[in-house]
Amino acid sequence: MADITRPLPKKTGSGGRASETAPVVSLAPGAYRGFKLFLAGLVSLSITGACIENGLNPLALLAIPVIGTALTRSDYARPFLGTERVLTVLFFLYVAVFSVVLVFLQGVFNAPLFLVHFTFGTILARAFSPLTDRHIYQLIFLTVGMVLISCTLTNHFLFAALLPFYLFTLMGTLLTFLMARHEAAVSPATSRIDRTAVTVGRPGQLGACVFFVLALTVLLFVIFPRPFVSFPGVQAAGPAGGGRGFAGLAQSVSYRDMARMAGRERIAFTAAFRQSPSGDAPYWRGRVLAEFDGERWAAGSRQRGFTRPVRMYAEERFHYVIFPHRLRSDHVYVYGYPLWVLGNQRKPLFVNMQGEVSIDSPFLFSNSYEVEVASIAPPVTLPLDPVYLDTAGSAPEIEKLARQWTRGADTPEQKARALMERFRSGFRYTLQTPAPPQGAHPLEHFLLRTRAGHCEYFAGAMALMLREVGVPARVVEGFQGMESTGEPGKFIVRFTHAHAWVEAVLDGSTWATLDPTPPGRSLEEFNILFRRLTDFLDRADYLWTNSVINFDRSDQQSIFRTLARLMSGQIAWTFTFPQGLKVYLVPGLIMAAAALWLTASILMRRGRRDRISSSYRKVMNVLLRRGILKRVHPWHEENRAEALRNAPALRRELSRFMETYLEVRFGKTTDLAVERLQQASSNLIRQAQGFRGALKTK
Repeated sequence: MADITRPLPKKTGSGGRASETAPVVSLAPGAYRGFKLFLAGLVSLSITGACIENGLNPLALLAIPVIGTALTRSDYARPFLGTERVLTVLFFLYVAVFSVVLVFLQGVFNAPLFLVHFTFGTILARAFSPLTDRHIYQLIFLTVGMVLISCTLTNHFLFAALLPFYLFTLMGTLLTFLMARHEAAVSPATSRIDRTAVTVGRPGQLGACVFFVLALTVLLFVIFPRPFVSFPGVQAAGPAGGGRGFAGLAQSVSYRDMARMAGRERIAFTAAFRQSPSGDAPYWRGRVLAEFDGERWAAGSRQRGFTRPVRMYAEERFHYVIFPHRLRSDHVYVYGYPLWVLGNQRKPLFVNMQGEVSIDSPFLFSNSYEVEVASIAPPVTLPLDPVYLDTAGSAPEIEKLARQWTRGADTPEQKARALMERFRSGFRYTLQTPAPPQGAHPLEHFLLRTRAGHCEYFAGAMALMLREVGVPARVVEGFQGMESTGEPGKFIVRFTHAHAWVEAVLDGSTWATLDPTPPGRSLEEFNILFRRLTDFLDRADYLWTNSVINFDRSDQQSIFRTLARLMSGQIAWTFTFPQGLKVYLVPGLIMAAAALWLTASILMRRGRRDRISSSYRKVMNVLLRRGILKRVHPWHEENRAEALRNAPALRRELSRFMETYLEVRFGKTTDLAVERLQQASSNLIRQAQGFRGALKTK
């Protein structure tokens, strides 16, 4: 065996003697490619996991081929790029640059993002430097830190799907590295290595270890005490786009940030009704935006008054359950006027006088919300807030145009109808709306120049024009419409249903819904195959969040209660086989039986081969220890010849063992033949233990 312990050059002091032991590189050039592949995979998976959602920028994936090349290089004793001093300077320069960029883009110092990028830079610097044993351990622990940081930044199921592969490569990296260090520590002169001590590194046994770890993790996850409440996915690094558009569902809307809403066909939430709602395009009310500063609509601060008493009959109420998928919001979007909404542990959420349902405590976030609503318009609060008539963010041209369009209209209803007719006949709906020029009033530019835009322009312009003519108005953001899932009473609401409309006081008692957006909103413009793929990903993400991320003590109690009832006989498992699948029952059972027989045969054959190899290694190690063999040769005949020269007294047992071994190893392998080999092995070992001779060394 070649010497695979290669220390780096030692530093000498003034006296010429080595001051300290140099760092050790246990991996010889060109050796242990399996470990290097494991290490490259480990680092690549940790970086990929950090790029999912709120971690590294996906452009960091471009560095993976370079890092993989660095980690699979032949000679670990030499740096991959430059010198260690150059790498140190580049690392500190990288830290300074990305810190300035993060502060400039985020506006604040974001600690989680800083940790992710700092760890990424450290991994780069370590991968390009000489990989001593110590540096390799540091690199492994850096990947663990990267994964742990990513766990706090995202609960995306793609990251969860990546974790088992990361754990597998982590175990493989540690095992193969320990094997490399073990073999490096053995004297190359004797090569007396007990291979049975490292057989755990074989793929089958390594897979068994991984399965055991995963099974134990699942068991502890179900049994170990969990918090009484569960939190939603922690979006510590902030939503994409700054959270200012409808995709982020923030509390303000800017006309310079909304063009990114096109193409959001992902599932926002699903709703399950006890009785199907009337109409195909219901309005799901979210936030009420009342203040406009000339560029942005915002929720603002509104006084809370009293509503007029409203009589509601039983048939005017209906009930449904909302299941958020990719919707991350502190508001619940409801169809109808909410009477009560129940969150986590069936605790009621806050419903204000504007009909907004807000989650005012992190303990109330839930994977589903039970809603009871009334099919009435939102009542007007008394006294009416003056903000609904505020025109501070308007422009003279908008006021002039509003009075021109409503000339001859006397009542609020007539004014609203006149404005609606203008918008629906003289304007065009489009999602490809460029941001207004810098310094230009966005709604004035929309009304007088482009005359085309998406729903936020129409809603904002009409609300402002209604105020100009004395009609209280506000913008409401939410969703409009839904899709059937094919299941009775269950519907899908996508981000493409995101919409904005106007609510105005026309009769003095309720807020009437006005939608000035002209026809042309197409929600069926996406590829069917792509939509089905994204739906599958969204449902898988929801199941992951519902079953794992939000798994808490109440879920544990439910599992234990079900098991107790099942064991006591209170409930029984029932299964009805689908009628259409009965034809395939017999062929399916035959194929399953054949697969089981084939699997059992392979496992039995592999077990026999393991016993054969183990017997041979055990005999060779005994012969090495007793001095009968100087070393184990790759050819069986050479081992036999050398053993006979050094121990003629063992000729009978050695010949019987070698003949049996060759017969079993290259002939028909049966359990009886393996037992004969083990018996011959025991006899030879017993005879060799009493051997008193020794090899003569030159």
